[in-house]
Amino acid sequence: MKFLHQANNSMLSAVNHYYKNILHWKSSYLRLFFSVIIIILCFIAGAYPDSFITEDNDQSRLFLMLLPFCTGLAGLYLVFRFLHHADFSKLFIPDGILKISVKRIFFGFFLWLAIQIFLEIIMFMLNPDDYSFQYDLPVSWLWLVLVALLMIPAQTSFEELFVRSYLLQYFYKFFDKKFVALCSSSIFFAILHYSNPEIVEYGAGIMLFYYFLAGLGIGLISYFDNRMELALGMHASNNIYAAVLVSYKKAAFDTQPLIEVSSMNVFASIALFLIGIFIFLLICKYNYKWVLP
Repeated sequence: MKFLHQANNSMLSAVNHYYKNILHWKSSYLRLFFSVIIIILCFIAGAYPDSFITEDNDQSRLFLMLLPFCTGLAGLYLVFRFLHHADFSKLFIPDGILKISVKRIFFGFFLWLAIQIFLEIIMFMLNPDDYSFQYDLPVSWLWLVLVALLMIPAQTSFEELFVRSYLLQYFYKFFDKKFVALCSSSIFFAILHYSNPEIVEYGAGIMLFYYFLAGLGIGLISYFDNRMELALGMHASNNIYAAVLVSYKKAAFDTQPLIEVSSMNVFASIALFLIGIFIFLLICKYNYKWVLP
């Protein structure tokens, strides 16, 4: 057993932490400036169709809301490939690992889905009157599910790769401290959600704190796993769940879910998220035999 532990550590020592990938691509701050400008322009271009598409239903609203994230993701690919002259996979995996793991993406997706359903059942048992079931959903709900399955992974991938990989690596380069870089990216993640309707409905302070904790929790997944795939799957699962299965009034996704909760209990949501992320990290630690940095 000692030999196996030493062998495992020796293999890990040959793989840098993905935070350090920035050392292997052209990463001047001038390139960062122009890259962010290009990504913002791509994001704005994705919002242009909203000005002339007038159809008003759940699936069209969701499509138009998520389209800028798709064009933003395309912009991120272009700047990373042609301005930083780097392989796009280096936003997913550390230098020394050759292949992105699709299995990890699906594992993160279904594990978080199971955890969400488990915690939702507990909330339902405690507050059954807050839940209303949509028994007569129209066929259009199936189109909503299709749009969500196709578009939300692009949205969450953009947020993960841009905030918790691309910008995070720059934070690491600037501060030279992993945890400071992680906290900085989590603050930035919270600020990006400042325009969400929950900010007005439930208060900016508590909701920004919630978004910060969410960013920190998801960031810890990639920090401990030393790669992005689990977080990509988990984040996509979280948003698809909120868009089509269970949501609350004044949520970021303006859709009709299968189950609607009358209002969001922010403090309960924070507590349940922390419990959920702890369970997620614990299962992944044993499943992937993490050697924590």
